[in-house]
Formats: sequence, structure tokens, C-alpha cells
Amino acid sequence: MGIDVSVIFPHHKGNTFVPNLINSLERTRGVTYEAICVTSSVDANYKGCRMVYSNCGPAMKRNVGASYAVG
Repeated sequence: MGIDVSVIFPHHKGNTFVPNLINSLERTRGVTYEAICVTSSVDANYKGCRMVYSNCGPAMKRNVGASYAVG
């Protein structure tokens, strides 16, 4: 069984929305997902998602994340 959904989100600053998003995804039933966080912060590291570094704007970060997506 493959991945049904790829959740791609840009990250710049802030440490509260990413854990909340991952918690929500973990409670999802019946869907296999991957979470891809595209960040410009070299210190960002969140359990439960793939971290990709890109120092660009939010739209380009989404495009970069899409290139890593499987679902």
C-alpha cells in the first residue's frame, strides 16, 4: 500500500503550528500520508515529517516540496 496524500507546507518561523499539524495528521484514520516541511530554518527539526531545506519564498517552497512528494 502506497501513500495516499502528501501534505506539503512551508515553514519560516514559529514552533507551534508544525507539532499541531503533525498531531492532527497522526489522528487521521484510513489515509496513508507523508508530511513534508520545507523550511529556511537550519535549526528546525520536527518528528513525524520529512524536513527539506530551501531558502526561498512560500510558493517556491511548496514547489520544492512537491518535487519530494510520493503521494
